[in-house]
Amino acid sequence: MKPPVVIAIVAASAIVLAGLVASAAIVVNTLVPGCQAGNEQLVGTLKALPILDVHPADFRFTDGDSGCDDDDGFAQAWQGYRSTEPFAILPFYEKAALADGWKPIAHSFEYSCFTKEIDGVNAYLNVGVSDSNSSGTGTDYSVGVRASRERDIGC
Repeated sequence: MKPPVVIAIVAASAIVLAGLVASAAIVVNTLVPGCQAGNEQLVGTLKALPILDVHPADFRFTDGDSGCDDDDGFAQAWQGYRSTEPFAILPFYEKAALADGWKPIAHSFEYSCFTKEIDGVNAYLNVGVSDSNSSGTGTDYSVGVRASRERDIGC
């Protein structure tokens, strides 16, 4: 073969290979659950937010976790609690969130959502009160924060 033909074949092969690598990266980021780019570090930032450890006097810690959403890859951290004063939960967190610089954006009888810029992205604080718990010893609720470097995820 002549050198220009060999160069053209090598160049075409390199272009095809680059396209295959880029396609594989898109498929892996789309299909494999876990953190999207840049959200791994954001998990630790969210987990360390003081608002997650704020709670009324009448509470009991039930569980908590942090990581990335399996489906959408956004960073999240949350704490679960139980309280015997269900009607005091949302007003308590509204006051605490406002004092910590969070801005309210949604509210209902069982749910409140706030937003605040954290580490250069819009983060969302969600407080959700469940209807009941299986033990009958109070009302379960969760306090969670989520954010993404990929897109604004909202409440």
